[in-house]
Amino acid sequence: MIYKVFKANKNSYLYDRQENRIVKIDEADYKGLCELEKGIITEENEKVIKKYEKYGLCKENELIEIEHPNTASLEFYLNECIEQITLQVTQNCNLRCDYCAYSGKYNNRTHSKKSMSFETAYKAIDFLVKHSRCTKKSIVGFYGGEPLLEINLIKEVISYIETNYEGKEFTYAMTTNATLLTDEIVNYLAAKDVWLTISIDGPKSIHDLNRCFENGRGSYDIVIKNLARMKERYPDYYRKCSTNTVISPNQEYDCIKNFFTKDDVMDSLYSKVSFISDASINRSIVYEDAVFIEQRKDELKQMLSMLGEIDNSSTKFLFGDYDHELHRKYVSLHMGGLHAKKGHPSGPCIAGGKKTFIDIDGNIYPCEKVPECKEMTLGNINTGISVEKAKDMMNIARITKKQCQNCWAFIFCTSCVVASIDENGISAEKRLSKCNGVRRSTLEYLKNIIRLQEYGYRFETVK
Repeated sequence: MIYKVFKANKNSYLYDRQENRIVKIDEADYKGLCELEKGIITEENEKVIKKYEKYGLCKENELIEIEHPNTASLEFYLNECIEQITLQVTQNCNLRCDYCAYSGKYNNRTHSKKSMSFETAYKAIDFLVKHSRCTKKSIVGFYGGEPLLEINLIKEVISYIETNYEGKEFTYAMTTNATLLTDEIVNYLAAKDVWLTISIDGPKSIHDLNRCFENGRGSYDIVIKNLARMKERYPDYYRKCSTNTVISPNQEYDCIKNFFTKDDVMDSLYSKVSFISDASINRSIVYEDAVFIEQRKDELKQMLSMLGEIDNSSTKFLFGDYDHELHRKYVSLHMGGLHAKKGHPSGPCIAGGKKTFIDIDGNIYPCEKVPECKEMTLGNINTGISVEKAKDMMNIARITKKQCQNCWAFIFCTSCVVASIDENGISAEKRLSKCNGVRRSTLEYLKNIIRLQEYGYRFETVK
């Protein structure tokens, strides 16, 4: 039996994994089930279990095999339904950010002067079109390094698409450090409606700690100058852009939040923060409690906004779309239980099919977040994707089969292959190190869904 009991708004609840359902329970049953979770078996506790078994809950675990539900259809998906490719147009960058995945501190490549050739870029586009016949719209992302160092290649790629694939709809995306945003470049990006994400870490005192040029000089002044000019001359396009901020340990969140909410240049942009990834390293990255307290405050405000208690338009949330994530978790709660003998934790996407990453040499990776090493390659644009390697990555939970089989948060897991990589490659130990955090987060989501419902919020009425 796989279940979790918890309290929300002073009431007691049981989440049953097999039924994927939350039910309210009385205090006596709550205490009994808590004791059973801890391995305390008494006659009274066994009566509690039998009581819930009559209602189809707390039954024996049926899960025998770990297998992603898309495993059987993966080959078709990779041949016909690839949704997006991200082109590594260059491995070069004009900044040397301290936390960068390519800084030399990770099991990954380091910066180089290498760039993608026109021929490889064209072949990558051909590869996407050939393998996306079932999708109406394709997304092409441009990645680095700093992609704007290869603006001419980017222009050629878009021109190639417009010339050769006129009947297919394309969207373009890019993340940039904004140091090279001249009027000419912005005018081009606006004309092509490129989704632009700008990397900026906050005010000058914080941004320049990590985001520096090769000579050690901070990049803030030129970034904010370029953005101010962009806002003035291309206001409509500027409003469509977003920012991503990496919070480093020991940074003051209040300073960062004030910057994005009160600065004249930044206040109109959609902004979100992220934490430094510990993928492909063995050490943990430890943050102060104050950061997570601020994150909880942001989430509470979003919940109050959902209940109509505060004006959403007057509040800027930096910790992502918590309201959207609550809705996704609510939907997951209503997608049926885990009755099959086969299943897989929900973390992995379709490896190589969602955000296919293609490096300068045409090697294919599941996405841009995995380290660029031999173990992570899925194939090459000339030879195609290895379906077997993609299956292995998509079924990553097989390396922690026993623990996953018996985890109550199975359906809500967020750990994909990226969470399983340390400096030596794929690691069961690294994957398991994420589990407590996933369970804590999942439990908080379930509690907040209940809290919102008890205060009258109706998830089912929101599209």
